[in-house]
Amino acid sequence: MRSFHIITALATLFFISPALSQQCNGHSELCSRPYHQIAFAGTHNSYSAVKGNPAANQNFPISTQLNDGIRSFMLDGHKPPVGSGVQLCHTSCLLENAGNAVTVLKTIADFLGANPNEVITIIWENAGNLDANTYNTAYQQAGLDKFAYTQPTGQQQWPSLSELISKGKTLINFIDTGASPSVPWLHDEFTYVIDTPFTTTDPNAWKCVVDRPQGGSPANIGLYNINHFLYGALGNSNVEIPQPGSASSTNGPNLEQHAQQCTKAFGRIPNYVSVDFYDQGSQGVNIISVVAELNNVTYTPKPLALVMVGLL
Repeated sequence: MRSFHIITALATLFFISPALSQQCNGHSELCSRPYHQIAFAGTHNSYSAVKGNPAANQNFPISTQLNDGIRSFMLDGHKPPVGSGVQLCHTSCLLENAGNAVTVLKTIADFLGANPNEVITIIWENAGNLDANTYNTAYQQAGLDKFAYTQPTGQQQWPSLSELISKGKTLINFIDTGASPSVPWLHDEFTYVIDTPFTTTDPNAWKCVVDRPQGGSPANIGLYNINHFLYGALGNSNVEIPQPGSASSTNGPNLEQHAQQCTKAFGRIPNYVSVDFYDQGSQGVNIISVVAELNNVTYTPKPLALVMVGLL
């Protein structure tokens, strides 16, 4: 009889252990939380890592960002200089052309296929006024559309990470203009997401107010993004460019304070914390540590972007 109880106990442990050990976006604590109650480390102009270009916003490509824990990606969709499709460009394809979007989308598709417990968000700026079906075609060509989750229209309560993962729908997509019922998973951004100001030039003047949509209210819109990146003038011109030289201080305690400020102002943690030069930080603080703090999960310090410099 005693052996029967032992066997039963072992069997019970065997069957419940996978649930206990499941991790969602790297932490078991996040599995049961709704998507709208989680913070995600994000990059602004995520594709913009063209070496030597003063308009570049990142030091490393999206493949490295994924490996480092970035889970929210801001992409700009333009019309290609030649042909059709979606081109990744910064302001203009003449200023910075990062190539066809399918390449980046396939990188994300491959990552999601190899990491089924990770949930990722893509936020599109539809700079080229492309129609939703053009984006749909690019996703299909990349094999990414199968991961796309469709939220019921206007519903501000989102599934938990474990629910998204169990359905294999681990990609959330938004677009600022051009959303269409014909591509229901490409959600209208400002129906669901509030954006803070994004043209900051003073590192001591971060704001936690609604910039977009005009008249948007945190009481009615369930997600919000804080933009935490600096611009500065190019020489004596009026052209504003990213500021890599100050990124370590911008993405250190300054970022932590901005996130805390917005948490207080909005009454809840930000969902997306978007930065330039994500690999930079200071005083033991960076985008990954700040997001871990917001989510109240353990942060394990590690150097970022080691793969790219040949140290791993």
